[in-house]
Amino acid sequence: MSIALALSLVHAGAKGNTRSQIASAICKGANDDQLKKHYSFLASAIVKPKNGVEVNLANKAFIDKNFTIKDSYLKAISYAYKASAQNIDISDPAEAAEVMNEFVKTATKGKIEEIIDKDNISPDAVMFLINALYLKADWKEEFKQSATRDRKFYIKEGVSKSIPFMSVKAKNRDYASDDQVQVLSLPYKDTDYRFNIFLPKEKFGLEKVVKGLTAEKVQGLLGKLEDTLLNIEIPKMKLEKELNLKETLENIGLEDMFGNEADFGEISAAQLKVDEKGTTAAAATFVEIVLRSMMVPSHDPIDFVADHPFLFALTYKNHPLFIGVFSN
Repeated sequence: MSIALALSLVHAGAKGNTRSQIASAICKGANDDQLKKHYSFLASAIVKPKNGVEVNLANKAFIDKNFTIKDSYLKAISYAYKASAQNIDISDPAEAAEVMNEFVKTATKGKIEEIIDKDNISPDAVMFLINALYLKADWKEEFKQSATRDRKFYIKEGVSKSIPFMSVKAKNRDYASDDQVQVLSLPYKDTDYRFNIFLPKEKFGLEKVVKGLTAEKVQGLLGKLEDTLLNIEIPKMKLEKELNLKETLENIGLEDMFGNEADFGEISAAQLKVDEKGTTAAAATFVEIVLRSMMVPSHDPIDFVADHPFLFALTYKNHPLFIGVFSN
């Protein structure tokens, strides 16, 4: 989501092939107005006050003090994406980096302290577009810490590592499956937000699953979720990743962005932590407990044991905010 929002800021000021390539990458099939409305809606919706979920989203354009940006562009990103603008002295890369890193650190509640190093600031740079997204969410139904214990996670054939797994036995949770994958969907206290795990049925079949997992298939699986009796074991997670997105974006069709006429340096940093109480994520309370009537199960619980590489997606109303792979 953070990457897509940053690209939507670029899209607002781009022309020609660059504009159409960005649109195809982040909102395929949509026209310019639909793209703007989609990301504007998400940017507004996810930051509204809610129960048990805290979200902070910040968009900002940092502009070299010697460069003039059209007012029409600044007004467009302000109106659609609530983005602000600030002048900086890019000829002083140390100061420029400090200002931008402080913005990201504040927006992500200190989870991401640095997005750019002074040595990575080109003397020819004229503007930086930064999106920072922070989310902290409590599970609707927490995992008991007393039920967390170490077990093997199988990284690849012949390689495993003992890590802490959270578990719950014989409880009803939202679940779906097809011939390739099991899907577990865990709601947060605000149930519009969910943590979805796509677990390959084949132990080391993640690559095959990911290749076949189109947006339509993902939405189809999420649409099939049913309240199901499960035995669940999933790893506690803390993931941190910094990516240079140039190659990735070129691979999905954004070739003109990195041509001779304009050089877009793209770096994304993300952190995600999942534990017994909930999830804290950056790219960058307690509520009613529903008591279920106790019934004698008519069948044995289905085992959902995420002890091998899987895909996850943290979603808002099935819109992905964070997507990743847990593999090691």
